[in-house]
Amino acid sequence: MKIAIDASSVNDGGGLTYLSELISNYEKNKNENLEIEIWANKKTLNLIPNREFLKKKDISKFTSNIFIRFIWI
Repeated sequence: MKIAIDASSVNDGGGLTYLSELISNYEKNKNENLEIEIWANKKTLNLIPNREFLKKKDISKFTSNIFIRFIWI
């Protein structure tokens, strides 16, 4: 199973803490059939540790302009 997380509005603070804790808790209760994909800007993706089960998708081009961001969301 694949879980995709839209973290386009996560930059720092509580959102980043929540995302990090989610990944940490998944590692403790790892399910071999689960893959997590995170969609975020490059800055946020760099703050998230690399893991085997985690795929990072850079969506910076969709979040750079307010009009494009409105269409994305």
